[in-house]
Amino acid sequence: MPDASLRSWLIPGHPLPIEQALLFALQIARGMQHATEKIPGLVHRDLKPENILVGADKLPETNINRLRVTDFGLIKTIADSSVATDLRTDKELNPTQAQFTYGVGTPLYMAPEQWKGEPVGVSTDVYALGCILYEMVSGQFAAEGKTTAEIQTSHCDGRLRPRPANLSQDLMELIEKSVALDSDRRYSTWKEIKDALEKVYEKYSGHLTPKEENEKRDQSYEEQVQYGWSYNVLGGVYLSIGNIPVALQYLEKALAVGEEKDAKELSIAVLGNLGNSYAFLGNSNSATRFYEKALAISREIGSRQTEGSILGNLGAVYQARGEYQRAAGNYERHLDIAREFGDLRGEANALCNLGNLFAESGDVHKAIHLYNLSLAIYRTIGARSEEGDCLISIGEAYRSIGDRQKAVSYYEQALVISREIGNQSIEGTALSNLGTTYKESGNIKLALAYDEQALAILRESGHLKGVATASYNLATIYSLGDIEHALSLAQEAALIWTTSENPRAKDAIDLVSKLKDLSDNSTIIAFQALMGVASLEELQTAIVQFPFMTNNEFIEATASVINEKIPTAYQAELNKRLIWLRQLADK
Repeated sequence: MPDASLRSWLIPGHPLPIEQALLFALQIARGMQHATEKIPGLVHRDLKPENILVGADKLPETNINRLRVTDFGLIKTIADSSVATDLRTDKELNPTQAQFTYGVGTPLYMAPEQWKGEPVGVSTDVYALGCILYEMVSGQFAAEGKTTAEIQTSHCDGRLRPRPANLSQDLMELIEKSVALDSDRRYSTWKEIKDALEKVYEKYSGHLTPKEENEKRDQSYEEQVQYGWSYNVLGGVYLSIGNIPVALQYLEKALAVGEEKDAKELSIAVLGNLGNSYAFLGNSNSATRFYEKALAISREIGSRQTEGSILGNLGAVYQARGEYQRAAGNYERHLDIAREFGDLRGEANALCNLGNLFAESGDVHKAIHLYNLSLAIYRTIGARSEEGDCLISIGEAYRSIGDRQKAVSYYEQALVISREIGNQSIEGTALSNLGTTYKESGNIKLALAYDEQALAILRESGHLKGVATASYNLATIYSLGDIEHALSLAQEAALIWTTSENPRAKDAIDLVSKLKDLSDNSTIIAFQALMGVASLEELQTAIVQFPFMTNNEFIEATASVINEKIPTAYQAELNKRLIWLRQLADK
């Protein structure tokens, strides 16, 4: 049975010989270990018999066919579209066909976290391998059910079929650990499950496992391009959370593959993501260069829908430069192309971009109308991330016309979505905008709380643009009192914006200069404030502006100045203020 998928080897009711099944599973584990070493962070998401190629060649010194893991194409699919297709729970389905939901995968092999839309990892693919191994040794699917709902229940409630009684205890335990309901209880690395399979095989067969060949097989054109798509998707994932340095590392690898193999669709996608990365950083020149390259290739191969998306991205760059008429032309061409092809996501993106343009040019009510049209489409197609971004844009529009109550409402809706889908970029941005809104309304305490949360989340996710914005916002708040902390935050924002050539770098640099001047004079100003207070209450107000006044170093330095520099006639009154200061410091 040369060059067939593993599916054709699996006949219902006819299990494979145990030795063969173990060596098949071992080869899958080795293949995935190699892939994840080559692309750190890679998750296949759709391991199943259809994606395992059984070759005519044999493992060394065995009669067992060689297996190769194929079809990392689902990774590309995730990048192309997150639109959920019809997955009604009462629907009859082909259980071996991939279903594009939030979890994405094929129902019979999907881990519980995929069904729940939770983060995935190595243990997710290990679960799929456990299901495949069960099927090989039992002759039946691990999960039971004719509908999606029945199969989902089987996976998510831990109701997989009982393990066949004829299996050895070691093999039973291996399968049980692979398909554990809790992902933390499964094998956590491919090396771990590979070692376990080798141990079970050697104990069962009495033979050493076939060695992994040292020679590296030349990859086919298709395999190399698939790796390029994988690099591109990983770059896109890091871009989506704002971690641009890591995104660029993967995208540059992907571009090298695309150019070397003349894979034009891959090159277009990578160039677009590179443009998005530099646009995110505010580097419009680099963004334009990559977008224009992508546009030229898309026109060369006649890819109209891709052309529309790139036109939209270029429009955003023109808008950032203040070239509004040019931006509007690109957005409208994108909208026309999207509607021509029935591309709802593209239509919504174009409408949202036009909304941004109208908002920036002052026609806020027109912008809100366009945002709402876009929002309705995002909700229809289930584009949750885009929905969150759009809600933030609507909030910003209402804030710009002074309707802070509505702005807060939209930011809070975006915050809820961000936490449901685990998008730290949207979460941090929503929190930062809430902080700005409350600062504008005079509620500094609440503004500070939101901005601190935003900065922590954005730093954790590596969202540099968001970190700069949150640091700058906090610096403006702390400049009212804690000058040193404000200076540190302003310097962080200035460094990020300067490095990324963001126009806001000048604002941060100006704030740094102002804070340095205040820092140099702050001790003198604080001493003067202490000398001028007439009551304990006034001193408390001064400490809000200069928190370091309660530091022991400041108190002792002030005492020395009073004793050594102040005429005796005034010392008693000033020492009374010093007593107040020590009382407040003790508290």
